[in-house]
Amino acid sequence: MQIKEVEEKTGLERSSIRFYESEGLIHPKRLENGYREYGEEDLEALYKIKLFRSLHMTVEEIKRIFSGASSIRETLEERISTLENEEGQIHYAKEVCVVMKNEVDSLENLDGLKYLHLLEEKEKETGRPYYPEKEDRTPQIYAPWRRFFARVLDLAFYTLLITIVRVFVFHDFLRNHNRFDNIVDTILGTILMLLVEPLLLSKLGTTPGKAIWGLVVRREDGEFPSYQEAFTRTLGVLYYGLAFNITFLELYTLYKSYKRADEKEQQPWELGFSYRLKDERNFRPVLFVAAYGFYLLSIFFFMGYQTLPPHRGQLTLTEFSENYRYYEAYFDMEPLEQLNEHGDWVEVEQDGYVIEVLNYSIRPDFQFEVDGAYLSTLYFETSIGDVDEFIATNGDYMGLAYLSAAGAEEKGRFFSSLKPEDIMKEIYEKTMEDFTMKHKGVVADSTVDYRGYTGGGGFIIPQETSTDRYFKHSYKITLP
Repeated sequence: MQIKEVEEKTGLERSSIRFYESEGLIHPKRLENGYREYGEEDLEALYKIKLFRSLHMTVEEIKRIFSGASSIRETLEERISTLENEEGQIHYAKEVCVVMKNEVDSLENLDGLKYLHLLEEKEKETGRPYYPEKEDRTPQIYAPWRRFFARVLDLAFYTLLITIVRVFVFHDFLRNHNRFDNIVDTILGTILMLLVEPLLLSKLGTTPGKAIWGLVVRREDGEFPSYQEAFTRTLGVLYYGLAFNITFLELYTLYKSYKRADEKEQQPWELGFSYRLKDERNFRPVLFVAAYGFYLLSIFFFMGYQTLPPHRGQLTLTEFSENYRYYEAYFDMEPLEQLNEHGDWVEVEQDGYVIEVLNYSIRPDFQFEVDGAYLSTLYFETSIGDVDEFIATNGDYMGLAYLSAAGAEEKGRFFSSLKPEDIMKEIYEKTMEDFTMKHKGVVADSTVDYRGYTGGGGFIIPQETSTDRYFKHSYKITLP
């Protein structure tokens, strides 16, 4: 028979029947279509369970009887003793216990339906309900901090997925993220949570964060929710619990959710669901720390990985140019000209308005030497005569060129031992002096000769008192 027929015959709610099944008291068969088929032995067992619960026996006591750990006579004697000492209990429960004790000697010989009819007669005589425990259900776990940290880990999981797509699909540089990018990430994370979490709950009954903390979500009948049911639940979490991640509103809704859980009140999104705790083992907080640490290390890894250029090892001219453009994007530069695959400067098509800084500048022409197919030397020279304006230094060109060559020597690494920001800073500080820089065989030599100028803030600044100004710069990179 199907569960609807069992409900009608026993008067038990579906959630209670599922609960007794989860406790191992009944064992319906599973059909190929996923439905349960209840037999007469299941029906008889439910009559007995309902009878025992009507006599105020606990589920644990009933399980001991069914397993044979306790005899029915011993349990009934304990129940009679308990009822005698409990004030305000239903008196006829004791009377039925006495009748059963005299007539029943084993679980197999117990006719549950017979004594349920007897209880119904007593109920009519007294006007008091005989079955006070009508809703045996899977217990609800509140544990506000456990649930909060599970949610923190889930949000970290969604953020990590978005970061992976950003880094490896769209080649977005994490160091350049601004407030707008954070807002976009929040929106994407919300959408991802709304789509992925229902799938996890409908298939597994848990999420990564919940699994680590031992939390599982079920319907009240003990079954996994459908995708639609889980979607509705997740939408409720976003609305009532997270305020769709709107910062100030989220603080308020998190506080309200905490108060409800602390006061053992069911959350608005949990109606029709059961939140169960598998266990409280000591390793779960350790797992949380390890998982969140993995998330932080992953973000650190991605940022470190992005310090490496796309081409490593010996470089062709085309690969060097691609490395150069890579580091322009890394530093969020928007040049008016870029190196093409031949090492020549070409204008970049601009979208929208172009803001030009009105200062004097000379773009160096890179000269290349190759050994076979591979680049061996890059050099350039620039010179300036008597100019009254501020002049942009070659710091960007020098730094980007050196990173493009030296970064290629980081073979087999997941992130560069060179720190691009430190390299650029060091070169900027030395643009008005001679210096040599070396990393893994890549040598940069810079020589300057000038008079009537001074340096500062990335500019070559003319001295007002000088009328005979001169500046010459030579820069050479030698690759191994």
